[in-house]
Amino acid sequence: MATSKVGLYRETKYTTSQGRPARKKIKINLGRGRRPNELTGTAFHLRYFCPSRNKRVWEAVGSDLNAALAARQHKADYLAAKAKGIAVDEPGIENRRSLDDAIALYFANLSAQGRDPKTIRTYRYALTEFRASCAKTYLEQLTRQDMINFMGHLRRTPRRKRRSGDPNRTFYNKTSHVGIFLKAFGVPQLLKRSEYPKYTPKAVSYYNDAQMKALFAAAKNAEERFTLSYFLMTGVRDGEAGHAEYSDVKDGNLYIIDKPHLNWHPKQHQIRTIPIPPDLEAAIEERRKRHPDQKLIFPTKAGRSNGHLLRVIQRIAECAGFEADLHTFRRTYATMLSNQIKNVRVIQLLLGHKDLNSPWCK
Repeated sequence: MATSKVGLYRETKYTTSQGRPARKKIKINLGRGRRPNELTGTAFHLRYFCPSRNKRVWEAVGSDLNAALAARQHKADYLAAKAKGIAVDEPGIENRRSLDDAIALYFANLSAQGRDPKTIRTYRYALTEFRASCAKTYLEQLTRQDMINFMGHLRRTPRRKRRSGDPNRTFYNKTSHVGIFLKAFGVPQLLKRSEYPKYTPKAVSYYNDAQMKALFAAAKNAEERFTLSYFLMTGVRDGEAGHAEYSDVKDGNLYIIDKPHLNWHPKQHQIRTIPIPPDLEAAIEERRKRHPDQKLIFPTKAGRSNGHLLRVIQRIAECAGFEADLHTFRRTYATMLSNQIKNVRVIQLLLGHKDLNSPWCK
């Protein structure tokens, strides 16, 4: 049977004019008497009209050229038979990947790649809920409707009430996490970005002088005041504060570094050096002298890294009469820096951002 209605494409990588890596698919010319050159290691995709989805779709068919050519022929034969009303099994059913197996492999790969445990846990939450909403057995069976059903499942499931945050943003993030998982296994994008859950972005804000005075006034003791000062004067993330050690403070600088002995590393491995004010350095040194046996600046009662510092500043903010999240503290730090440093690139590096477009203040 003719295969003209099933195109074979190869995926290639390139660099955009902005210097960013990107990918595109190039059709392989398979006319009469033609055969492409050896394309070992290339990812191949089929392009054809899918009657059940009423649109043209992509289908990944691996990196072996001969297998890709065979898959193209089988897909064309299948579509032609379906068009004539002949009942046939879809090709490749014996090679389908179980959805459960794919999820297990996905998390094994994330762990092998050294991804942050918190990141893995976040993806696991999303995929666990997706699996609960989806009755399909194979990856290849998934359709746009499965993603829509997942979004409905998210909205119907009772959620724990949080101090702050938009549930719709959570729904958007979880839908994105599932999309990233599917992309890792070559499943075409099932939803357009415009179909993702809608949310209202938070206004970019920071604490002014009056609000910072209110925060310190609401702090119950010296420990809470020190915690506030630490976040406001360093602009660190909660994990960076929770794993900070006294040895990280040297010569007026705070060093954000990998901590293999604590099984922790900074987000996206963004190690950096942050200048700190003399009064904060003195307060840290005084704290070290009071706790000579401690290595961590913010240990738990058991002497482990503290993962609940964000709760401390949220409680203080509530007592002061307004909501707080860590991003507001980081933007406040960046805003104070902007009064001294005019180079936005420097502020970006001090915050540990890879992207200059990350909104830190307006």
